[in-house]
Amino acid sequence: MANVGAPGRHCAACGRELPVQSGRGRIRLYCDASCRSAARRTRQANRATRSDRVNNKLTNDNREGNVDNVPTMVPPGERSVLPLVISAARAAMDDVPADSALAPLDAVAVIRSLARLVEDGMREAVQLARQAGHTWAEIGDLLGTTRQAAFQRFGRPLDPRTGVPMAATIFPGAAERAASLFADLTEQRWDQVREGFDQRM
Repeated sequence: MANVGAPGRHCAACGRELPVQSGRGRIRLYCDASCRSAARRTRQANRATRSDRVNNKLTNDNREGNVDNVPTMVPPGERSVLPLVISAARAAMDDVPADSALAPLDAVAVIRSLARLVEDGMREAVQLARQAGHTWAEIGDLLGTTRQAAFQRFGRPLDPRTGVPMAATIFPGAAERAASLFADLTEQRWDQVREGFDQRM
């Protein structure tokens, strides 16, 4: 929590003055979890009250399904970013259709594929930065987040036996095998528990 720059703040639920805290994070709004829960219940009650007063006949039936399909144009004087992103996708990927064959839904699919590629590139760039000696705090500052969030997004824990980062891929069927193991442990089926153990286990 960080409200050191805004002293004299009060809880949004009960009105008590909040303690001044420093460091990163969101500005504190409530005293504790009970005040946060009380504020949530109040918001839910207000939403229910407002929904009772909504006039559902403001839009006639013929237009109701089309109200949210009004096209939004790029404001005058501003350049559309879509052609730039599609050009970047063509430079980075194969099989991007030509503009004449690129339907709107195809454009969404192309940009989604480019986003995955960019995420993979970001992951690789972060690993190179770490190998060059940069800290998670530096990377987090550059990305506008905390070092913990940067590590959770891009880091991999070290294998205690080898000291190298553990594989990012998940062992196939790991969740099912874990559930089966716990079921066998609970039922005290020791032979089934030991069945999958190797010499190291």
